[in-house]
Order: sequence, then structure tokens, then C-alpha cells
Amino acid sequence: MIKINLAKMRRLDAADAGGKPARIGSAMAGDDVRALLLNVLAPLAVGIGIFFADLWYEEMRKEEFAAEIAAITQEKTKKELELKKLEGYEAQKLEIERTELVLKTKIDAIETLMKRRDYPSRSLVSLSRIMVEDIWLNKISLQGETMSLSGVMLDVGLISPMMSRLEESNYFKEVLLKNSKLDADSIKNTFELEAKRE
Repeated sequence: MIKINLAKMRRLDAADAGGKPARIGSAMAGDDVRALLLNVLAPLAVGIGIFFADLWYEEMRKEEFAAEIAAITQEKTKKELELKKLEGYEAQKLEIERTELVLKTKIDAIETLMKRRDYPSRSLVSLSRIMVEDIWLNKISLQGETMSLSGVMLDVGLISPMMSRLEESNYFKEVLLKNSKLDADSIKNTFELEAKRE
């Protein structure tokens, strides 16, 4: 059911019939003012309230973001300081590693020298045990890693067992017969051997 308020319409018609323009205030009743307030001013007030609430919320969020940015900036500065400290340690670490490498090389060289310092005496002792009967050495020389042996023998066949014994020992490797010849008097044979030291 539709209900129409005809009283308002009559007032407007009466104002028009008299020839005077109707005033808004006089034509509106208390219900009309309430309706105007509810329909226009209330939504306007709510909109203004929402607008200012939104401004307040944005300002509050800006302050929170500013606080977070300040905390992150402070943390970044702290990490940059730590990184600068570590860069200084990195240079020290590289220097220590270089020094360690030099020291390790020196230690290895000293250990090698210590292992080989008794090589000449031990190799001579080993050589005296290896010698085959009827072979005599008249010259032994050591240059770097190579030992040269020269001497005489009664029979050419004796050099082969001596070379085998040298190879089997712990002090010689890569034994080579450099030279073997019969002397002019045909009694003795000369030889030259070369061996690398272990």
C-alpha cells in the first residue's frame, strides 16, 4: 500500500495560488527537515568522518613506516660497519695464508733435507753390501740426484748382477750402464754406471 502525504502538496498549491513564491522554510515541515538531515547531511557527515579517519590512519601508518625505515637504516649501518671490519680481517687472512704457504714450503724443504742428509753415508754402506766379488770401484761421485760409479771387473758378466742389486736396494733407482770396455792388457774390464737416488 502506498501512502501519499497530500497535506504537503496542498500547502505548496496554496502558496502558488496566492501568487507569492513559496519559501522553502515555510513549506517544509518538521518531517521534511528530519528527512533532509537523514538523507543528505548524515551521509555527508559520515563521509567527512571517514575522510578524516582515513587521513588519521594514513598519518599513523606513515609514522609506523618511518619508524620501520629508521630501524632498517640503523640495522643497515650496523651491518656495513661489521662488513668493513670483516674486510680488514680478509686482508689479514690473506696475509696469514701467504705466510703459512711460505712456512709450509720451508718446512717441506727442511724435512726433505733431513731425510736426505744421511743419504751419502747410507748409500755407501748399502753399496758396500751390494758389491759383487771381483768388482772394484775406483770412483764414486754424487751430483744432484745422480750417482756415478766407475771401476774395474774381472768378467763382463759380473756387471749385470751388480746392476740388479743396485735396483733392488732402497737407495738407488734407474740404474744405467754408461760404458763398459776391455783394457789393452786384456786382464780387466772397466765400467761406468749411473743411478738416480731414491
